[in-house]
Amino acid sequence: MGMSLKFKCSNCDEYITVKFLKIGETAICRSCGEENIVPETAVETYEESENHDIERHTSDEVPIQKESRLLKQIGGALFGILLGCIITNSIGTGAAYMFQAEEDSWLLTFWGSHHILRVLASLIGTLFGALAVGCIAKFRGALWGFISTLPICIFWMYIAFLAGSYELTFGHWFVVIVLMIVSPIAGLCGGFIGSSIRLATPDFFESRPGTILGIKWYHWLWLPFPIHCVGLSGTFSVYQGFYLFFRPEMFFLWNYFSILIYASILLMLVGLYKAFYLLSVGYKKELTGKQIALKVFLWITVTNIVVGMLQIITSFIMSPRGFIAYLRGIFGS
Repeated sequence: MGMSLKFKCSNCDEYITVKFLKIGETAICRSCGEENIVPETAVETYEESENHDIERHTSDEVPIQKESRLLKQIGGALFGILLGCIITNSIGTGAAYMFQAEEDSWLLTFWGSHHILRVLASLIGTLFGALAVGCIAKFRGALWGFISTLPICIFWMYIAFLAGSYELTFGHWFVVIVLMIVSPIAGLCGGFIGSSIRLATPDFFESRPGTILGIKWYHWLWLPFPIHCVGLSGTFSVYQGFYLFFRPEMFFLWNYFSILIYASILLMLVGLYKAFYLLSVGYKKELTGKQIALKVFLWITVTNIVVGMLQIITSFIMSPRGFIAYLRGIFGS
């Protein structure tokens, strides 16, 4: 008689006994229908799979991945909307820092006269938000990605409806029309990509039950802060690159300092990826909670400090006088 694995369902606490699944594969509780990842703490037993058995597979087969529940899909759509807003706002904050002379003209809707920048920021936020929605939905990600874009479309429709109460320039109408048309397309694409990633890498996103994108829910109370920092700093680094590239008097510096700009963007992305990786699968590396927390803190903190230093160096090179004047304004001297 072969050995079986026995563990409790994370939802109803009934015991599940599986014989043909391995640790890390997905089991379906027959008592409540909840998806469970066979944990490393599962106990080996000689009991046969009976009342609480799951759909059986040989070790060479791919385990069945059930569709997420409707409530989880709706929650995923709300999560994606919030994540998209955070990303869009972080890009807007970075852009507002770049165009400080126009600070008074920056509004929630149009961001002064920088209409193309507003469109790009909104579409980037929509795309990444829909990608998260698709990952959480697992199946029919494109549909749920599209649904997550409905609030932003309704928002811009509302702006257009109120156009009679204030004057809209051609640039404003450009923002409204483009976002109303392209946002759903970005949502469809992002949701499809997210769903494909989720199905292709179940070990990353389904390593533990009760997680959002493989990360325990309480971590998402503080993760928006480093995500915001990455969006803000990334926007400023991209601006520095365009500044050096399109200014004739600065073009000769492009080949020398583009490496600093690329390095800063790469460091931010690597730091954020490492933090997500440690929070999602760090426990599989036999790391304690304190060790994971320390590593995540170091990755996020060190990368942001290094990126800040690279951006300061680049800013000084781009405009020494303007940079010194800016520092004097900060320190009041």
